[in-house]
Amino acid sequence: KSHLQNAVQLMLEGYKIALDTGNSYYLGFNAKDICQYSYFLGRELPRLEEDMQAYNLVLENFQQTTTLNYCRIYHQAVLNLLGKAENACVLTGKALNEEELLPQLIAANEFTGLHYFYVHKLILCYLFGDLSLAIATATQARQYLGAGTGYATMSVCQCYDSLTALAAYPTATPFEQAELLQRVTENQQKMQTWASHAPMNYLHKFELVAAERCRVLGQTAVALDHYDRAIAAAKANEYTQE
Repeated sequence: KSHLQNAVQLMLEGYKIALDTGNSYYLGFNAKDICQYSYFLGRELPRLEEDMQAYNLVLENFQQTTTLNYCRIYHQAVLNLLGKAENACVLTGKALNEEELLPQLIAANEFTGLHYFYVHKLILCYLFGDLSLAIATATQARQYLGAGTGYATMSVCQCYDSLTALAAYPTATPFEQAELLQRVTENQQKMQTWASHAPMNYLHKFELVAAERCRVLGQTAVALDHYDRAIAAAKANEYTQE
């Protein structure tokens, strides 16, 4: 019910306390969401990448393998956005090799890690326009969505799931189009509920998806209104990247 920035401030305090008291478990859990939520808040990527690298080093020193793997996922996502990967839609580079990590997460039934992996991969696939891979990744992301309960990743996942569905809509069959719109409707019902409680975090996401839905349905005038609302809400609440 408050801005995601407030959560990051609390996590920074928690991280410091954990570091001062040698509590490596909570050190890891604060660090992984400081990094992830700072990314979702649209922090400048070059500086964020440096900070992520520093947090990763601390977690490695404290042997916090689980949370280190989580941080490596979004660290690599940031590197991809900075153009520091061979394939922008594949989480492989300086921080991570998805061909190594993914089988490990699956073998360990590490649902939270799989949730994070597919959310960040979905964002990259959508932003870089690999629609076929985005559709496949969205399917996987929905499978592990429950592992994101209580985290900001759930709303991000459903937002990009809806955007991917709407990007796929124009070339889909009539039956597929009905299924895609139903999925968007279900996601939007949840997003609207969240937006009613915390508009500073969710309203611009709701409006952006609403705009895309109207656009693909040919409702241009209504779409433009929703786009304007999305831009205004994102700007007012400092979600620069959105």
